[in-house]
Amino acid sequence: MRTTIEMAREAAGDDWGLFQEFMPEIHRLAELVRADERARMAQQPAQQEPVATLFGSLPVYDTSPPAQRTWVGLTDEEAEKCRRGTWQATFRAIGDLLREKNGGKA
Repeated sequence: MRTTIEMAREAAGDDWGLFQEFMPEIHRLAELVRADERARMAQQPAQQEPVATLFGSLPVYDTSPPAQRTWVGLTDEEAEKCRRGTWQATFRAIGDLLREKNGGKA
């Protein structure tokens, strides 16, 4: 498994010096993602409940995949409206708008 630093270095390429400046934020973001994943896993039931029984005692489980919402992206115009003075501010504005359009918290 690659570390956060390895992934950041690979993504940064020639701009590694710039990314080093933001390493504390990158680590905090990675930890927030891991914490979110742990929280979602904790909310899932440990064992699925049967939806019916056959012959009075044989449990039947729902094996259909969970319904997924369709991802709503940004139009070119919306993405352009998110443009801010710095790339960090632009990314933040894009993330906020995507969360808003997809039912998440901004």
